[in-house]
Amino acid sequence: MDSGAALRSRPFTLRAGRITPSSHPCTLNMAGSPLLSVFTLFVLFFVEHISGEVVNLADSVQLTVNGSCAGGDMQLVRVRRTDTSSRLVANRVGGVWKPAEDYKDRIYHVSASSVNLTGVNFNDDAFYEFTCSYDLIKTIQLTVIFPYNVSVSEGETARIPCYFPSEGIQGVQWEKDGELVLGQNRSSGQPEGRLSVSPDWVQTGDLSLTVKDAQLEDGGNYVCYTVDGNGEKTRGGSPAAVKVTVQRSRPAPACTPQPATPGPDGEQTGPGLIVSIIFNVLLSAAAVTFCALWRVSVRKARRAGEARPAETIPLGGDPDHVPNGEARTAEP
Repeated sequence: MDSGAALRSRPFTLRAGRITPSSHPCTLNMAGSPLLSVFTLFVLFFVEHISGEVVNLADSVQLTVNGSCAGGDMQLVRVRRTDTSSRLVANRVGGVWKPAEDYKDRIYHVSASSVNLTGVNFNDDAFYEFTCSYDLIKTIQLTVIFPYNVSVSEGETARIPCYFPSEGIQGVQWEKDGELVLGQNRSSGQPEGRLSVSPDWVQTGDLSLTVKDAQLEDGGNYVCYTVDGNGEKTRGGSPAAVKVTVQRSRPAPACTPQPATPGPDGEQTGPGLIVSIIFNVLLSAAAVTFCALWRVSVRKARRAGEARPAETIPLGGDPDHVPNGEARTAEP
């Protein structure tokens, strides 16, 4: 068997940056072979790179593969980070994903190339491999976080906290939803733009990210990584992850006069007309009240005059003399 046939007969799996043999009947010992470096380049060229997904605890995540499987059937396998032990998650049969026994209540079919993993827990923090027979098509590194929440309004400045002992680290990286948004090392100056870290992060260990003029698209899950002298990044810091929510700012209400609205007869009505109507009603009520009180006072005066006793005046003009006992009754 020639070397080319030997390479094709022994598939390898790329996991977390290392190559491990798959369980295949054919064997090939390449230790010390001069073709090892060529084979490594071959694998790195044809195997799709590892993609990352960050998901909050108890949330759902969609796992998607873009490659095709000639046989039609595909498998989704979970591989632990620590000991690379694997567990079947789902099988695709006839274009439909069917969950394995341990995932029957958590894996749901979305399409021929996607599944939904629901109720994410910390044990789901692992690598997920889409395979076709013995061929690796895609690896997804799923990171489960318990986020610290930061909420700001659109246009404000957001400060996303992260603290870690900076002695011995050479740089800091920030990722949003699995994509790099900022990288800084000891020798680089302050970056231009809206995103930055504290200029004294080396002295203080304050790796917090500042986002100026926050926009709606700045919302998402942020993770802080430290970078060592070999360029390898490690997730760390406190808090481990931050969920940022950017709320849409509401415009201030404008003080505008109310437009006049047509009345029942086509006349324009507005605040001025309403005030005029109220004033006329109050004035009419006051006039009616005044008239009623005046009439009551007049009636009381008449009753008081009718109740007064008659005054007698003598006929001779002398009030002390009343001849023959006759007297004139004075008119009221």
